[in-house]
Amino acid sequence: MKTEHLKILSEALPDVLPYPFYRGREAAWLLHQQMTGPAKVSSLRRGRLGPLLARTPVNDVVAACGDGVLTPDRLLPIADPWLTFDPDTDLAMDRPSEAAFAALCAADVIPYVVTFDQWAVDREEINWRQLQISRRGGNLVVQVNFPDQFERQFAQWFGWDARRGLEYYLHPVRRDGPITMAWARLDMDPNGEDVLIEELQTDFLRRLKSWRTHLAADAGRKRKTAAKRFIDHVLERHAAIWAEATLLAAIAVARTELGARRIWLHQPHSGARLKNVQHGVPPRSLYSDLPRRFGFKPTDRAPGFLYPSRSQVVSRLRRSGRPVFWLLEFPRIIGQELAA
Repeated sequence: MKTEHLKILSEALPDVLPYPFYRGREAAWLLHQQMTGPAKVSSLRRGRLGPLLARTPVNDVVAACGDGVLTPDRLLPIADPWLTFDPDTDLAMDRPSEAAFAALCAADVIPYVVTFDQWAVDREEINWRQLQISRRGGNLVVQVNFPDQFERQFAQWFGWDARRGLEYYLHPVRRDGPITMAWARLDMDPNGEDVLIEELQTDFLRRLKSWRTHLAADAGRKRKTAAKRFIDHVLERHAAIWAEATLLAAIAVARTELGARRIWLHQPHSGARLKNVQHGVPPRSLYSDLPRRFGFKPTDRAPGFLYPSRSQVVSRLRRSGRPVFWLLEFPRIIGQELAA
């Protein structure tokens, strides 16, 4: 993305977006966004959205559809938890689902907070090929931050400066306030409907696992033992869902804040080639199993904004016979906001 476009876009985005997440929200949100109206459950099961209906808690809502018809309103409480609990919001649902409300109340809803940053902007001293971006320019960063109270809790155990040891200072994380759990980097055509997710990454949780190992080896005192239990709790609650939470945040921002209809994600081999990743290759599952779970389809197409600057590389990748990108497409109707 050109620097001037990125700066304009950053100024237009909100400073903070509430982002409540629970395990399984991605299925509810994706289904809610893909549906354009009421649909028979039997028809949905036979179509491309069928796998989403089998996941918890969507399956609970589907089971409660006595008339065999699923509507977007019935999904709203589990798709958009912030709307459900926001007293200033008029839901105006035609057919609210008691099953959806019950499922949401039973879920472990974590009140993450989304903020934004920029990557590879004003870094003229570094060749853009070293910044792991697919083309010259910059990326929008979607930061998924721990809940507001987490910084204070973490500081009570380890001190206010301890977070620095778990954050890589060159990466696009917050320097103060809510601690960044993970982030996604986005590229887009400001005049189009395509967004490319360049990267999903966490430093904090990955380094916290190593930190826990060292702490456990030296946990002779009661306070260190208690601190280890705190770390165990953090990892148990967040480490297993950070990738899903971050990918959904990126998709939701692309869809509802940027108006994207087509969302692209790198295949493992093509992403490394386009971004010139030679060392520290990310876990393959992030760019294989995870997008498949979200309904991305493999394709040999590519975002139009990569032409003509990267057309030669894309052409070589296409000649390999393997998919070049993952692609997730939405209908033209834009759904609720991320915070909804």
